[in-house]
Amino acid sequence: MSNAIDWRRIEKALLQQARAIGAEKSRVKEIILQLSQLVEVCGEFSRNRRMLVRLGRIFLEQNPIIFAPCCPDYTCEKGHYDFQGLNEGVSLATRKQIKFLEKIVGIIPQAKPVLLISDLDSDNESILKAVRKTKQEFGFCVKSSLEATRGVIENLGWEAELMTVKFPSWRFAEKEIIEWLRQSEKFKERLVLESVRGSRLTLNRAERLNRAERNASQFVVLGRLATKNNAIICDTTTGIMSWYLQTEAAILCNPINIY
Repeated sequence: MSNAIDWRRIEKALLQQARAIGAEKSRVKEIILQLSQLVEVCGEFSRNRRMLVRLGRIFLEQNPIIFAPCCPDYTCEKGHYDFQGLNEGVSLATRKQIKFLEKIVGIIPQAKPVLLISDLDSDNESILKAVRKTKQEFGFCVKSSLEATRGVIENLGWEAELMTVKFPSWRFAEKEIIEWLRQSEKFKERLVLESVRGSRLTLNRAERLNRAERNASQFVVLGRLATKNNAIICDTTTGIMSWYLQTEAAILCNPINIY
């Protein structure tokens, strides 16, 4: 176990939670061991007391659900998305998520991963232009990727679904969060800074800011939905992952960089 993590405080918090929900206290020792194993495979974002307590509290439930967001099958170069096109197969992010989730399920056998294939850019004119697809063509590619993904995970007993099918209220929730972000003084500078960071997409200033707002809002929406459903999020490492901290979501950080 990592010496930098106060495991006694984590254990105390989980014992309190076990009493509150009527769970067996004996399970806490087992969960502490599982958490220590997760620390060895997860990225830095998950390796702190707050996140480990959040994860442990969900593990006290018998069958934790893991929401794993996955980008569409955008084209790649040298292991990173270049957004020069959109294909119909299993995306780079999905393949990386599956590989990581197999490790997670090896530690938490009762976990049920749900791969969420993102169809959120189907109404994004900048993305459609970059990948040279119409909205209808984009939708066809994403649905084809979903079916290809289901074929890969069929024997694992996992679920795969389009983001907006799994969560029909997503679009409305995203718009609400964007308005909240725009009205908050504390987020304005952060969003501007994120909009000017390096991107593989060729966008003008307004498009960059819009993309930064949408990206941030999507982290918050998923974080809130996971919290509402008492689920865990498994996501790949990005420079804007900290938007999840605007929610109470428990995060498993897949320590890869594909963006």
